[in-house]
Amino acid sequence: MNRKLVIGVGNRDRGDDAAGCLVAEQLRKIAGGHFDVVESAGDISELLEYFEKYEEVILIDAVCSPEAHEVLRWNGITDRLPTILSGASSHVLGVAQALELARALNLLPRCLSIFGIPGKEFGYGVPLSSQTVRHIEWVCQQIILE
Repeated sequence: MNRKLVIGVGNRDRGDDAAGCLVAEQLRKIAGGHFDVVESAGDISELLEYFEKYEEVILIDAVCSPEAHEVLRWNGITDRLPTILSGASSHVLGVAQALELARALNLLPRCLSIFGIPGKEFGYGVPLSSQTVRHIEWVCQQIILE
């Protein structure tokens, strides 16, 4: 498939972990059909299926990293995600593990860009932090500009 895919990873019930889903939601409203947009809970088999189907993928997920105050960004083809982020999400296995499995199975898309939105509040039912709200807007703008 030649279209670009944006994957918003997260859990809408866990505060800042909803960041990826909220980016996906906003982009779906303003993308105008220029690319496909999906939300994912971060299931590895689902991510591998997307990686296999699309040549270009942008993935957005919240990260819990005390030293991160700005949005983090990686090239998913050439960069290895830091191990501190491997278990940083509320998902059973993190995006980092899905990436390494896709790499081992030769299922990575041709182009893979990853945005890590730093979060502070990951409890059930807690609201988004103001920092995460600002970062969601910034990531949406970056994706549209690119």
